[in-house]
Amino acid sequence: MKKIVTLLFLFGAITLSAQSTTYEGIYELKFKTEKNELLEYTLTLNKNGDFLFHFYRDLQTVPEENRYGKGK
Repeated sequence: MKKIVTLLFLFGAITLSAQSTTYEGIYELKFKTEKNELLEYTLTLNKNGDFLFHFYRDLQTVPEENRYGKGK
């Protein structure tokens, strides 16, 4: 019985400390080619767990493209 209680306590402590670091903020990645083609990725992470994603592509061979996503 002591081993079971110890294991439950250990798993509870690990679970509570697993997400102690927050990663909220805006993360961007941008590429520009020699032909002035542009690729942009933006990820916004909020404190409440929501995220927003934006993808932008401006290539010479295809029309300009914007894609958005959000979730929790």
